[in-house]
Amino acid sequence: MQRQLGALRRQLPTNPALMGWLVAALSLTLMLCLSKELGDRYARETEQEALRILHDKTMQDFTTFRDTLSYDLRLMSTLDFSRCTAQTLKDMRKLRYSMLYIHEVRYQPQQGTPCMDGDPLPDLAAMGYRRHRLLSGETLLWNVDQLRGNYPSLVIGNDKGIVLSSSLVYLIDRMSMPAHFGVLMIAANGRRLLGFGQPEPLLEEAKTTPPSGDLLHIGPSLVVFHGPPGMLGIRLLVFTSRENLDREARRWYLAGGVTSLLIAALLGYLVTSTLRYRQSLERELATSLEHALELDYQPLAEMPDGRWLGVEALVRWRRRDGERISPEVFIPQAENSALISKLTQQVIRQLFQELGPTLRARPEFYVSVNLSAEDLRNTEFIAIANALLQKYGVKPGQLVYEITERSLVDIHQAADVLRQLRTAGHRIAVDDFGTGYSSLAYLQHLPVDILKIDKAFIDSIGTHAASCLVAPHIVHMANALNLIVVAEGVEKASQVDALVGLGVRIGQGWHFSKPLSKESLLRRMALAA
Repeated sequence: MQRQLGALRRQLPTNPALMGWLVAALSLTLMLCLSKELGDRYARETEQEALRILHDKTMQDFTTFRDTLSYDLRLMSTLDFSRCTAQTLKDMRKLRYSMLYIHEVRYQPQQGTPCMDGDPLPDLAAMGYRRHRLLSGETLLWNVDQLRGNYPSLVIGNDKGIVLSSSLVYLIDRMSMPAHFGVLMIAANGRRLLGFGQPEPLLEEAKTTPPSGDLLHIGPSLVVFHGPPGMLGIRLLVFTSRENLDREARRWYLAGGVTSLLIAALLGYLVTSTLRYRQSLERELATSLEHALELDYQPLAEMPDGRWLGVEALVRWRRRDGERISPEVFIPQAENSALISKLTQQVIRQLFQELGPTLRARPEFYVSVNLSAEDLRNTEFIAIANALLQKYGVKPGQLVYEITERSLVDIHQAADVLRQLRTAGHRIAVDDFGTGYSSLAYLQHLPVDILKIDKAFIDSIGTHAASCLVAPHIVHMANALNLIVVAEGVEKASQVDALVGLGVRIGQGWHFSKPLSKESLLRRMALAA
């Protein structure tokens, strides 16, 4: 198994199809999990909102029904029941006929003479009626079994002894629920008061639903919305089957699954295509090093007058189709494919072919070349450069080697190689200083002559950015170490004035010149001479 895993790890960087399938599988797994999470959340929120709307409507219907009964009770209380006369009974019947939900009116005080048309009501509590006292003072009594019985299924009364007989049919009709929805009334103390709705099995399960801290409770077969307590001391639980919730979640699972599959396939295709493109770049670069590289040269100028002191060689790659590839693209490829040393050697050969006679004719002029971390381990370029220096009659001091902080992986090995180059007469420059992981303390242990401040710090000079003090600090420390300072990315005259004020004498950037081809460089130098 370990050998198989090792073989797989070796194949991944070189097998674009395998890497693409792996990325597609991992992204599909992650997105499916995310789709399920989002689907569950959205389905829950949708179901909760639907039940909330139904809850609010049902609570409003119940409140309206209760308010109507309370109003009827207060209206009946205006009658004088101190004597039960024929006129009193007539007034009772007259008022009852105006009441929408009232069947019978009775005056049954605990002490005194009752007054009613029919027989008095028996002890309802003894008959299994449930009792609930509203916050407004009225008392409700009801018995679902009496919907088909001989006594009223709903009664409301007050402390004066006035009792109005109604029916739960009116309440159920007012609070009519859509199919497969139900409602359960809960007292403030959590006692189940009344429940109705379809289907019946869900009603029984809703009655056993424990109180929940969340608004929505999802059970094995139903979803319950726990409404807040109302002004009457009653709260409603609106419930329905889980079918709607599960159906909505499945719809989101399907949509998310299809979307995840498409995105995963696209990512796998992009990874495969990108890796194949990079591999094709590596193969093409390996076969075209000697004839497809082009050099541009960016001048390094003395400030403030702008006189050219030297140039930096910048490599470009011209592909077979004429496309010119930026070094940001192919240099990392060369580093990853062990071509970087050959590329450096070819750059040195080519710059001597193009500028060798000029360097010999102008011994004060120099050219700088970038070295990679691999060049500091594989030092074949030194012998090639020495042979070319001798062939073209160029002094070692006219060939400056630039290193970046990223190339200082092994600081001790790098120091040995750089010391060897300095002994031969070359100058060493640290490029893009401040963007890597080293510090000025390292420079005390490295054979370095030139420090090139990165463009990011030059841009902040004269601004209120947090990094505006970095460049002056670097210049001060470099001067203390007797290093030559070069400012990179100089684009404005104001930057030139500020840098000169700091004591910087060499600048590089578009303010002085853009990178030039060999022909443009030689033409400009001839005109300047």
